[in-house]
Amino acid sequence: AAGAAGGTCAGAAGNVFSAGQTALAFTGLAIPASSSCTVTVVVSSDLPGVHPNQASGVASTQAPTGAASNVANLTVTAAPPTIAKAFAPAGIPVFGTSTITFTIANANGIPLTAASFTDTLANMQVNAAGPAGGTCAGAGGNALTAGQTALALSGLTIPANGSCTVTVVVASNVVGTHPNQASGVASAEAATGAASNVANLTVQPLPPTVAKQFTPAGILSGGTSTLMVTIGNPNPSPITVTSVTDTYPAGVTTAGTPAASTTCLPGGVVTFNAGSVTLTGGTVPASGSCTFQVAVTAATQGSYTNTIAAGALTTSGGFNTLPASATLTVDPVADVAVVKTAPATVGTGQSLSYTVSVVNNGPDAAHGTQLADTVPAQVTGVSAVCGAASGGAACGAVGVAGNVVTGTIPTLPAGGSVTFTITGTATGLGASSNTATVTAPGGVFDPVPGNNSSTAATTILAPDLTLAKSHAGNFTVGVNGTYSLTVSNGAGSLATSGTVTVVDTLPAGLSFVSGGGTGWSCGAAGQVVTCTMAASIAAGASAPVLSITVAVSSTAVPGVLNVATVSGGGEPAAASGNNTASDNTIVTTAAANAFAPDGAQTGLPGTVVFYPHTFNAGLAGSVSFATTAVAAPAVPGWTQAIYRDTNCSGALDGAEGAAPLAGAIAVNPGDAVCIIVRDSIPGAAPYNAQNVISVTATFNGTTTYTRTDTTTVGAVGGAGLTLAKTVRNVTQGGAAGTTGTARPDDVLEYTITYTNAGSGPVSALVVTDATPAFTRYQSAACAAPPANLTGCSVTSQPAVNGTGSIVWTLTGSLLPGGTGSVSYQVRVNN
Repeated sequence: AAGAAGGTCAGAAGNVFSAGQTALAFTGLAIPASSSCTVTVVVSSDLPGVHPNQASGVASTQAPTGAASNVANLTVTAAPPTIAKAFAPAGIPVFGTSTITFTIANANGIPLTAASFTDTLANMQVNAAGPAGGTCAGAGGNALTAGQTALALSGLTIPANGSCTVTVVVASNVVGTHPNQASGVASAEAATGAASNVANLTVQPLPPTVAKQFTPAGILSGGTSTLMVTIGNPNPSPITVTSVTDTYPAGVTTAGTPAASTTCLPGGVVTFNAGSVTLTGGTVPASGSCTFQVAVTAATQGSYTNTIAAGALTTSGGFNTLPASATLTVDPVADVAVVKTAPATVGTGQSLSYTVSVVNNGPDAAHGTQLADTVPAQVTGVSAVCGAASGGAACGAVGVAGNVVTGTIPTLPAGGSVTFTITGTATGLGASSNTATVTAPGGVFDPVPGNNSSTAATTILAPDLTLAKSHAGNFTVGVNGTYSLTVSNGAGSLATSGTVTVVDTLPAGLSFVSGGGTGWSCGAAGQVVTCTMAASIAAGASAPVLSITVAVSSTAVPGVLNVATVSGGGEPAAASGNNTASDNTIVTTAAANAFAPDGAQTGLPGTVVFYPHTFNAGLAGSVSFATTAVAAPAVPGWTQAIYRDTNCSGALDGAEGAAPLAGAIAVNPGDAVCIIVRDSIPGAAPYNAQNVISVTATFNGTTTYTRTDTTTVGAVGGAGLTLAKTVRNVTQGGAAGTTGTARPDDVLEYTITYTNAGSGPVSALVVTDATPAFTRYQSAACAAPPANLTGCSVTSQPAVNGTGSIVWTLTGSLLPGGTGSVSYQVRVNN
């Protein structure tokens, strides 16, 4: 160092030297007599080794220069290098990196070579593979591997009188303050130096994270969603939650069933109140997460953002540095309902009014609710208005396009309602069903779709006229016929209003004679008969019977179909499908009387035979009966008498035979007058003598109908041959009998049964008959003859559709008790 020389020689201090001076010149010294003194100078050397040193001889003013000094050796030993270390930065987060800088100093005037040192990296490790860094020569020759926790650096050269550095990048995932000290540096030239200072690396934990969500993120008002908060631990070690509170936004509350829980175990406890949820305690696993949750609800529609602020979460690993937010969307719910009413019935042509009430049962508003109602086509002139708003509701515009009614309700809060009135005129007839529908506005959920429509049914009533038409019996040409017509109004309809008109278009062959009934007036134009009545017919009631009398001509034969219609009375066209009535009427030719049958019997001389006959009156008048007879041979004593068979039994019963019939008998159409002709056979009449009797029925003194009775005289042993005659309507399928009825063109079959009631055989039989009046012959036949009759044939007959006698000839003998029959068919004239 700079300063004056020391020692005991006087004047030594007058020699001043500077630091680093390498040549010394001492002057001004005084050396005591016969003595000695010293001069001292402090020197230093940075060159290790033995350094010899010799001073020159001392010169003085009193004596010659002395000899040079002895040679003294200074041995210099190399100073050990020093090492210092530092972390930059000195504090890192978990998984962060820091650079260790080792600074090695060499106080020697020569470089120190082959220098080396070690360092144990507690709670840290080499971050990445690669060479060491720094300014020390040879540092890059040290290869490092990732995760290496012990350093052994060598091959370093430390410059003379200088320093250099070695750098290593380390990382740590262990939270805490980690002290670190390197060993002393060894070198080829100097002793190993002292260990380095202790440097600290502080590793700070990563802040915990918070995330949150609503599941579902959207609910309906009054619904529930699960609010879940997730706490994340990015650190390699578990952390402990101190507490975290999540305060809900206004309008969100804890649900009635909170279902609170946590996975932050062990130790986590979830508590809640109406407006918040808190987690106290709990463990978050290393490099993991845990959750806590609670069910929440919101009664009002809207968007609710829920935020946990930065710093709200406190843990053993610090607090959250970032906030966490989640949004719950609450869609509105509105139970929109419609109720439609209408009268159960309305008369056609009358005004019909529907009432449509729309109400919002909540819980949220349903502003913009739509109404749609398509009114049935039976209602015309439709109009609609909205009114009677209540509960804060407001009516909007109502649109009517034809029969389609629409409306928007701009304001419809929960509990609000409006009423639409739809009117029109009912037309037509029958059931009319009408449905109104409401639709909640977009974005509003309607939880009860079943009440979004309402149907009202109305039955449109109108008079419903029906017509019934009938007549009695068959019509006969020349005789007036009468039709009875009844107009009725259907049950459950409306009473008629205005004139009721019946139109009867008579078919050809009928012509109008008269018509009427209580309240009815009639007239005719050609074949069209029009009758009117002004009186009202109540529902379910009938008008007085209308009678129309017609004249019947021959062109109406064999029958006519008479059709009539009714109209008016306020009946709409829709109800007119049942307004027609028809009557199929059988028409016969002019009424005719009939007298039958012919008779033939065999009797013994001195006996009596009886012939029954029936006169069927087709016309009103009187009838009388008479007989004439021709006997062959002309034996006197044949006599005939006519008796009234009152009960038409074919025999004289009781007083019927007391006296012969005298005078005419009055008859009406359909009456039958039965008589019996008694023929007395003379006792002197020979065998096979015949008496042919003509029985005449005289009608009204001018028209005669004649039948023939033939009496044959038989022998004593063979007398007793009898004939019986029946008639059957083949067309109508009737049974055989002595009388019957027929219509024009019907086919009748007459059967003549012959019987031998005597005790001896009868031979040479001949049966004779003739076609009745007003009939045309068709055919004749023989039934299978009985034993001993060898044959039966038709030996004489008229042409088909002709008239006249039919003769059957039987060969062989008819034994006692034997019987057989012959038959023929005729067709009744038109």
